Amino acid sequence: MDMKHILVIDDEPYMRSLLIDLVSDLNVQIDEAEDGVAGLERLRRCQYHLVVSDIKMPRMDGIELFENALKENILTPFIFLTGYSDDEKVLKALRMGAADFIAKPFFPIELSNVIVRILELGQRRIELSRELMVSSPHLFKKK
Repeated sequence: MDMKHILVIDDEPYMRSLLIDLVSDLNVQIDEAEDGVAGLERLRRCQYHLVVSDIKMPRMDGIELFENALKENILTPFIFLTGYSDDEKVLKALRMGAADFIAKPFFPIELSNVIVRILELGQRRIELSRELMVSSPHLFKKK
């Protein structure tokens, strides 16, 4: 089985570093981005098993990133983190299909448990998309 690949997106360097430290114990490959614009570029270039993203960021927030990823048929599971009580944005993300939401501050074990659970979902999605590309390549042709 391939090593799992996570993208961490947060505009605060300290929080990105903390998140990377937390997931580094999970034996995964980790990339990072400082906002939604940079995150979307990475998502276009690489297939990830999971995205862990802040919601409130400059240039493109986490919800806009998720919307754009879905429009481009990027089906990577998203876990959103936020320190703001913006229930409407959280509900919107969950309705759109976000895998989970964690409020800051959080307990590291809580985040680790959610990440492990959602990584399995990401692995299954990647395996399924590979099977579909082989069995139904016409579904993946660009128009």
